[in-house]
Amino acid sequence: VLNVTVKGTTDITDNYRLRCSLNEKGSITRMEKWVDDTVLLNTSYFAYDKDGYLVSEQHNLDGDPFENLYYYNDGVLTKCQRRLDNEDVEYILYKTSDMDNKSGFSIHNEWAPGGLFGKPYRKMIVSEQTFNLDSVLIWDVTHRYDTSADGAISSKRTDFITGGNNETFRHRYNR
Repeated sequence: VLNVTVKGTTDITDNYRLRCSLNEKGSITRMEKWVDDTVLLNTSYFAYDKDGYLVSEQHNLDGDPFENLYYYNDGVLTKCQRRLDNEDVEYILYKTSDMDNKSGFSIHNEWAPGGLFGKPYRKMIVSEQTFNLDSVLIWDVTHRYDTSADGAISSKRTDFITGGNNETFRHRYNR
């Protein structure tokens, strides 16, 4: 079992605790999100293929079942199919660079690398484009990376370019 405490960073963000069950490889299979250790907000489930890649995550979003299905080609993340209440609603196409994923990033890379969400994908993602079922672009994201001398990621810049808005988030990683 892994317990994680998240401290709210603003007056509108609650403190909460994550209680996680791990498989034999140390990847999260079940995650409960609790507020004040008394109110269970949601439970999520994660499944992995025989190679250890995350292939499915299921959540309960405001009472509706929500699922992401992930697809790989030789360890390179290519697509995510999103489903709400067992119906396809949108899909994400990933574009990768030639840069090897030496830092161990996985789909949920806001968590420190380390296998908590399965085996890391092989190549670094440089863009994510989300489309509705009519193939209309609804979300456009780009990623840029700085690396250390050994090729590990030292920082990541994420730009959200949607509807004329551009937001940038920067992350620094320490090892």
